[in-house]
Amino acid sequence: MYRDLGELVSKMREAVGKIDGEFLKELQGENGYDVAVRHSNKATEWFLDKEVDCFLFTSWC
Repeated sequence: MYRDLGELVSKMREAVGKIDGEFLKELQGENGYDVAVRHSNKATEWFLDKEVDCFLFTSWC
């Protein structure tokens, strides 16, 4: 999967970078619930289709 911690950090930065003002406006808009559900379903499909190592964290610090 990831060869080292640096590669994982790079992937995390890339993913977090996709959460921009436009995406947040979509979530806060009239169809925000649908946007959230669509992304949640996509993530669920991805997790079910692949062997995934899951890392959880509660802080960006």
